[in-house]
Amino acid sequence: MKKIFQIILILLIVYVCIYPKWFMKKIFQLDNIKLTKISETFDKKNQSFAFLIESDQIPMGISGIKASDCGKCHQKIYNEWKQTTHAQALEDIQFQAEISKADNPKWLCLNCHIPLKNQRKNIVIGLKNKNILNPLFKKNLNFDKELQQEAITCAVCHLVKTKNNKAAILGPRGSKLAPHPVVKDKVRLRGVCMRCHQPEGKSLTPNLLCWFHPKDEMILNKEKKQDCVSCHMPLVDRKISILSLEKKLSHSHHWVGSAIPKNFLGYNTLKNRGFKPSVSGSLRLKENIILLKIKNKNSGHHLPSGDPERYVALILSIKNKEGIITKYVSRIGQTWQWNPAKKIGDNRMIPFEERNFYINISQSDSFYSYEIWNVRLNAQNATYMKESKNLDESLIKGINHQVALLDSLYPLATLLYKEDNLNEKKKVYQISELIQISKQESKIDIKDRSYANLETFKKLIEIKND
Repeated sequence: MKKIFQIILILLIVYVCIYPKWFMKKIFQLDNIKLTKISETFDKKNQSFAFLIESDQIPMGISGIKASDCGKCHQKIYNEWKQTTHAQALEDIQFQAEISKADNPKWLCLNCHIPLKNQRKNIVIGLKNKNILNPLFKKNLNFDKELQQEAITCAVCHLVKTKNNKAAILGPRGSKLAPHPVVKDKVRLRGVCMRCHQPEGKSLTPNLLCWFHPKDEMILNKEKKQDCVSCHMPLVDRKISILSLEKKLSHSHHWVGSAIPKNFLGYNTLKNRGFKPSVSGSLRLKENIILLKIKNKNSGHHLPSGDPERYVALILSIKNKEGIITKYVSRIGQTWQWNPAKKIGDNRMIPFEERNFYINISQSDSFYSYEIWNVRLNAQNATYMKESKNLDESLIKGINHQVALLDSLYPLATLLYKEDNLNEKKKVYQISELIQISKQESKIDIKDRSYANLETFKKLIEIKND
């Protein structure tokens, strides 16, 4: 029997060698497949997110391009980076749930969360029949698993090539003490954010919504001329590396951003990283009316920006003398209908805009609490995430278990402002208290978090400006 099997196998191999085209056509049905290069689908200049960042070469003078390699000299910057959402971009539970969907171009989404060529086990060499959901891969012999887990690591922004096609470090200034070659280009360095934070192009699938435009939104910033670095990487006076002889102004690498960490432990370092709420609020009583104010005071772009699912939640809780609490809410953000995705509303705040709201109260309504939350996901979408199956364990070990425990692992919102007179004395909460309240949300079921279930409460009345 074994001999017969061997003979059949030999005959099959001979047949394939003699008639390879027939074999490929009948067995793999590859005759109808046309391979399209990525460059034929995307414009490399304006849509650089579709192309991996070359990372095969290591600049002379350093041991490697991992963050840990950079941290040998740039220790303070390395320690800042480790606390950021950039460092956790791959392990992000929401992101992992999203790329598990059948209609998601996983390879393209990974281009922003692990953009370096050597972070990819398999590299896309083209699209089958121009289908973005059907890429053709080849194995990457230079794949580095440890580098992959660093996600948005130092080399993503700082690894470039010189005019002689040699690897170098992109920086705002050079130094004779630097052990590696430096390409000095401050303008180019300040613009690297746009690769992923200002993606250009038309919708590629019916429900792909990673088209956000903070750079365009900043045009409406009439009070200050800023770019991403101005706000998200404030200047710090320090020694840039262990080789530095004196302190110089350099940019912080904390990237607080929306201040919603990728896990609840992220709140432990949020204040030290420079968290400042992007909004201010106020509440005052005028006879039988409560007047509320919210201002986009710190965001140079729309509030909220980025992911279209984000919104700002205003929540007014009124307690009467009998102890009965009534909640009034307002939602500031985009509104979408799904499958196919279509934006049907957008009431976000432009830079430095103020909004005013009011509600009538009775004489028995004596106590109140006013909160402003920056929200990543509502309860309905978070529940959909929890139901995700077959997430890629080769990228993040244990991710299927993590998504099932989303309530206690993944923050949905951060509290930006709170004041109350629930104890008959007005109190405005400080940053440390806002962070602590946000952290405690891990113990509350998603369906019981007010900011995630706004549709269940009465609406605040907005005062329209004429």
